[in-house]
Amino acid sequence: MAQVNAYLRFQDNCRQAMTFYTECLGGELTLMTVGDSPMAAQVPPEAKNHIMHSQLKNGNSVLMASDNMGSGSITKGNQFSMTIPGRSTIPGPDFLQFSCQVTWLN
Repeated sequence: MAQVNAYLRFQDNCRQAMTFYTECLGGELTLMTVGDSPMAAQVPPEAKNHIMHSQLKNGNSVLMASDNMGSGSITKGNQFSMTIPGRSTIPGPDFLQFSCQVTWLN
């Protein structure tokens, strides 16, 4: 079976949540802020400390997360997604269609 990873979105408290998960689960936590990213010059100063991407890795287990960076707020059902890392032999457009179908199965 392919590895399945969770990706969580938080409303401005990703750093605190991922630090908590690290204390509970152990592993190595990496964090990238918006200010550390290539798009730092394109965002307002108040957004620079938001987490663009974080990853908690413990053995083969991976939990990823970020702060909500888009418009709108977090609501029940839109704060979680799953990733399945790997290589695909499905051509680009067909793979995108497959990915969208998997996303909406919840």
